[in-house]
Amino acid sequence: MQRKAALWITGAFSTSPGPGVEALAGLLPFHLLLERLNYRAILRIGTLSETHPVRSLLAGHMLGKAKPHPLSYQLMSRRQKLNTKGPIMEIVKRLPELTEHLEPLASHARPGHRFRDRYWSRIHFEELVGVGHCFAWHV
Repeated sequence: MQRKAALWITGAFSTSPGPGVEALAGLLPFHLLLERLNYRAILRIGTLSETHPVRSLLAGHMLGKAKPHPLSYQLMSRRQKLNTKGPIMEIVKRLPELTEHLEPLASHARPGHRFRDRYWSRIHFEELVGVGHCFAWHV
């Protein structure tokens, strides 16, 4: 499927070599794309609030203020930890790689503090002529 997308993006012939067309289209090999998406998802766990239910399945400082679930990683035996595979195990293994603190609820993103909320009188929406349903912001 990725080869078909690369052919569509580049407009190359169907007999063109797949990896070359994918490189020209700027597409990552599929296994690397999945690895990147997996890594992003794991790092996104670091932005969850300290009381989020998923944190109750983790261990140590990753628990935050959540109470450990009876089936959490923290309460598993060494043998169970070695034999269990899944997303939670991968999160526990890779989340310590996160070196910076990510705020789950940034103070400037709260309702009432956003750009549109603070400068509502200066923002005007106008319909562009001849373009259809597009709108422009004038600040």
